[in-house]
Amino acid sequence: MKQLIQIVPNLPPQVSGVGDYALQLASELRSCHGIETSFLVGNPSWSGPDEVQGFKVALLDRIHCKVGLADKDHAGVLLHYVGYGYSKRGAPLWLLGWLRTLLRASPRPKLVTFFHELYAFGPPWRSSFWLAPLQRFVCRELARLSDTRLTNRADSAKILRQMAKAEAFSLPIFSSLGEPQEMPKLAQRQPQMVVYGGLSRLPHDAEFARTQLSELCVNLGIKRVVSFGKASIAPFAVDLPIENRGVLSVEEIGALLLQSRAGYIDYPMFCLAKSSIFAAYCAHGVLPVLLRSGCAEAEGLREGEHLLTAENSACATDAHLRQQIASACRIWYQTHCVAEIAQFIVRRLTTP
Repeated sequence: MKQLIQIVPNLPPQVSGVGDYALQLASELRSCHGIETSFLVGNPSWSGPDEVQGFKVALLDRIHCKVGLADKDHAGVLLHYVGYGYSKRGAPLWLLGWLRTLLRASPRPKLVTFFHELYAFGPPWRSSFWLAPLQRFVCRELARLSDTRLTNRADSAKILRQMAKAEAFSLPIFSSLGEPQEMPKLAQRQPQMVVYGGLSRLPHDAEFARTQLSELCVNLGIKRVVSFGKASIAPFAVDLPIENRGVLSVEEIGALLLQSRAGYIDYPMFCLAKSSIFAAYCAHGVLPVLLRSGCAEAEGLREGEHLLTAENSACATDAHLRQQIASACRIWYQTHCVAEIAQFIVRRLTTP
């Protein structure tokens, strides 16, 4: 069986969206491609078990590059890059040096890097403003070292191409909450809208948000809002009954999504391709709802075709159109489901 090293900032039981993503990918690679993953965790404070979900886990030795890639059965290295995951200031120079040492091995292992984030930016009174040049430097050097560069947004892929003077691929992320094969139509589901993580942007414009969301829910035939996750929704946030269920298991969330007609997401449209919650809505056939309109098109997503916004909710009264939108979202998602991304990575690892 081929062996793959995946380098991650963190893994469960610590909260880690990137870790969840890497674990699900490892399961797909094992079950469908005969590739076994061993994880190296880059967070020095990691104190988790030496095995997670049946995969070997070790703390990455920052000083000595001990990986053991001489075995001819090694498929290579898959790095999941998030600058702040490996360095408090988002510029892990140590990781850059570590990888340079690794890639001097003979035979040279293939390095595939998934850039979940590139670098930060902000106003002059934020540290991200002053650290951005160093973060860009690390990102650029990693892009140049990598044999394959992946990211989750077309805009990010364009930046990576400019940095590396080589190809970079945009692959929106898949659902970390499962991918059911069969699902009920919207009309067969309960008249409820799900919300993950509360409604964090509402306090800044609460009256507008309440009015717009309430009107949208009426047009959708929604009778209640169900929140899950650590954050909860205040009773005044929307003019409907609100049920806060708190933290749920993956199985419980999957069942909740299949029971729900719509799912609200507090994300700008141009960032949807990097949202695991949006991916989960698409995978479960839930109608995605945003508060405000965004750009005309992002990652192939179009308002009114793949999602609805509370600002323009008049079309939400058409049940046939609502189902068309939910179905179109799932079709869009299938092009980068976990099976497709695993297959893509396998091709990049095995291409001479």
